Amino acid sequence: MYMASFVAQFDSLRYKLGATITNVYSMIGTPLLYPARLVMIDNLTNADLLITTNSNLDQMVIPASTGRVIDVTSNTFNTNMSGIFTFPIGTAFYVKWIAGVPTNGKSVYISVIYGSEQQ
Repeated sequence: MYMASFVAQFDSLRYKLGATITNVYSMIGTPLLYPARLVMIDNLTNADLLITTNSNLDQMVIPASTGRVIDVTSNTFNTNMSGIFTFPIGTAFYVKWIAGVPTNGKSVYISVIYGSEQQ
């Protein structure tokens, strides 16, 4: 759904404790409540992780102790894609380890920025 917006807002932080990450996909936090324009993934664990929005498909590798930013709208301002090209409401993020269980007691985090009409 198209959403005109004027300001960026942070959604609630999503995270999963490293000790609860297994070799089977499990959800990180809750599904999106707003269309996400920017997603930041921080893997503070000591294990390489796979992240996906489809628990039947490997989509991204996030190496141990690294992060990634996925900016899906940076080049869409004032174009016919403005406000349309987003991760849609209801998108869920899933995680599993590739090899080696996280052992350092840290977590993986998903930070989301969405567009809002509220100032």
